[in-house]
Amino acid sequence: MKKILALVLCVLTVLSVLASCSAAPAKNYSPKITVSSSAADEFAVWLTNRLGDSLKDNVYLSLGGDAANGHSNCKVTEGVCKLGTAADVNVNGTRKNVA
Repeated sequence: MKKILALVLCVLTVLSVLASCSAAPAKNYSPKITVSSSAADEFAVWLTNRLGDSLKDNVYLSLGGDAANGHSNCKVTEGVCKLGTAADVNVNGTRKNVA
């Protein structure tokens, strides 16, 4: 009985190690699109399907909750969003002064 239990634990350990080494799921959107969080993934897929190969420039997608990370002060100049500086920005739950 102990040998069977040891074999089962050994097999489970090997399977868990192999599962942890598996590749991350492929992105279903253009490599020219960068998202601020996984919540924006579905919009990146929609944008890729909508624009197809006509997407020539890089795009950064940020959702409403990401505005707290300093992405809300974007100034569009000549069709490009340029981020200004903010007095202080939330970076992974820590407030940092970036001005």
